[in-house]
Amino acid sequence: MMTRRHVLIVSATSTLACLAGMGRAHAWSSDLQEQQTFTQWMQETIDISTLQVSGAVIVNVPDIAENSQVVQLSVQMQTVCQRLLVCDKKSPQPLLVDYDFFHPVNCVKVRVVLPRTTDIVALAYSEGNWLMAQARVKVVSGCGGGG
Repeated sequence: MMTRRHVLIVSATSTLACLAGMGRAHAWSSDLQEQQTFTQWMQETIDISTLQVSGAVIVNVPDIAENSQVVQLSVQMQTVCQRLLVCDKKSPQPLLVDYDFFHPVNCVKVRVVLPRTTDIVALAYSEGNWLMAQARVKVVSGCGGGG
């Protein structure tokens, strides 16, 4: 009999195996180690003149995350994207995930650590434009307090 934990482990392993073949994760560059605001980071990282808020990118996060150490989020893309950045808007080091895609991908699932209530921002590069979507996740500790 498969337990829920076993199913989660198998699905997480499968997801990671699929992602390993589809893209390449970038290491954080040393300049991101400095504290900076999300807006400053975004201006230094992408061409904001091509930035559009778009319904073609959807960020799915839980409304309330009870365990800040493992928060699962997914980004669905309704267009072919060459690159995906997922960021924590309130963090001094905003970049959580940076993927270059070698094959068409329409959904990415990832688990991240979020120490506080924040907005998750997805920036997808498609056909010369950056598409942006965001969603809020409330991080609670214990019996619903904090965040």
